[in-house]
Amino acid sequence: MQGVIRYPFISCLCLVAQRKGMDIKMKNDEFRIIKQCKTIMTFCVVFYHSCLFWGGEWFKLVQPQQVHKNILIVAEVLGTIHVPMFVMCSGYLFFYMKRSYGRYMGNFRIELLHRAKRLLVPYIAVSLFWCIPFDIYLNRLKCKGIVWNYLLGNSPSQLWFLLMLFVVFCFFLLVGKNLRISIRSVLAVYFFSVIGSLVCIKLRFNCFQVQSAFRYMPIFLWGGVLQIKKNQWTQEFRKIVIVLGFSSLIVFIIYHALGLNGSLVAKVLVHFLFPILSIIEITAIWCIAKMFQQYGFWDNNRIVRTIADNSFPIYLFHQQWIYIFTVLLNGRVHWVIQLLLTFLLSIICSLVMTVILKKNVWGKMAIGG
Repeated sequence: MQGVIRYPFISCLCLVAQRKGMDIKMKNDEFRIIKQCKTIMTFCVVFYHSCLFWGGEWFKLVQPQQVHKNILIVAEVLGTIHVPMFVMCSGYLFFYMKRSYGRYMGNFRIELLHRAKRLLVPYIAVSLFWCIPFDIYLNRLKCKGIVWNYLLGNSPSQLWFLLMLFVVFCFFLLVGKNLRISIRSVLAVYFFSVIGSLVCIKLRFNCFQVQSAFRYMPIFLWGGVLQIKKNQWTQEFRKIVIVLGFSSLIVFIIYHALGLNGSLVAKVLVHFLFPILSIIEITAIWCIAKMFQQYGFWDNNRIVRTIADNSFPIYLFHQQWIYIFTVLLNGRVHWVIQLLLTFLLSIICSLVMTVILKKNVWGKMAIGG
């Protein structure tokens, strides 16, 4: 205590260093938990697309020898989780950088260019050199289809996610300066987004994935809620996971039943229910990842760490590899073996492509740096 009084300057330096050390640890923990969630979702999105073939409607070039509709329920569950989790992680980082470092409060044009480099450059490069050639060969896509699907962004294969996220980012960049994260703001964005999505569907407008962007806005904002509330929930993770697990099961049963109904009212209710279901599910997964963070599995496993560092480019390339292995394996092995091989080989080949591209400066730029 006397040292503190006699050497106040040294004491202040020690306190600042201690605070800085805590901030660095907090920053590392923040990014580690996000990376864990993204890694889990990378596996989920590849498995999701591997499952879709067995519904008999996803892939036109070849058809499954036997349709397995039950596997589509698994795909439906994953469909309410994997993209929402990626969006939530983006929102989490957006509001973390905004609150901790004052990002996204300055020059709108600079921030927009930075996000375009990260999302639109890969969209253009992967469209031209990967997705469009496959669509031309497999789906006999013509010039009109290329303009509609890719230039206007109505159905650009898996790359729709990049356009959607860019539009969502632009929205929150515009309103972010005056947006305070609260229950009121979450509800306001929720109703605004659902109504906007329904209007776009009525107008049949989804150019540049605007309708999809409306759908995911509340989930992006929820990332900000998690970023603020994370420390308040630390002692209650187990209870939260149990409650959210049961809640997600009940809500999914209602969501699935409404999806089968087909009536106009049911379709509208599905759009209102989707953000709620996704938020419940991804919050549960985020809490589970937070609980397992202490075991260091993600840091010690080289394979998982490699996939974690390359989750974005794996997403960019995986779907066309699924097409290739579906054609090569269909009817030659048992359907379960085909599903698992397609899933694993698509991840491996996408990862190999990523490693090769990252060795070249232009290749690295093409996949978002």
